[in-house]
Amino acid sequence: MSDSAFDPSTQQPATGSAPIDQFRRLLDILDPPDEVVVTDAFGGSHRLASAVSARAQIKILREFERVKDLPVAQGLDLSGGGGVGLALVMLAQDPEVLSALARCFAIAHPGAVASATESAGAMEIEDAADLFPIEELVAGLVPLFGRLIQRSAGAIQALDGVSQQTSPS
Repeated sequence: MSDSAFDPSTQQPATGSAPIDQFRRLLDILDPPDEVVVTDAFGGSHRLASAVSARAQIKILREFERVKDLPVAQGLDLSGGGGVGLALVMLAQDPEVLSALARCFAIAHPGAVASATESAGAMEIEDAADLFPIEELVAGLVPLFGRLIQRSAGAIQALDGVSQQTSPS
């Protein structure tokens, strides 16, 4: 193994799989950034909020439920965590999954889709997958789940604390 492929300080391959990199990805899920910057296929940058309205969340979650039920997704856990992004990128090879990701992205970030569509000019556009690379579609969606998981966990802990204080011993 060459020096460039190995990081002696961590005794790990220098491919981004070091424990600290995995820990950082976990932190991004547990405490997602307030915004994400993605680049469209035409080189334009878009700042995306990592929060959407409740109605948009429900629409996105319904799309993911459909993806979860597709044969290509059988056995995968798309409910959250650090591996959901990688799983989505891998699954996006399936046309139905790619279309679902594009629909979710358009629901979450209609302004970015409109701006990228304008940049596309006369190019024929079917959906956001014609405007953004797969990894950018996923990057715009994963923080939405991180926020939902983070807030849900906090609410469950608060409710659990209240129920322990009010339940008879």
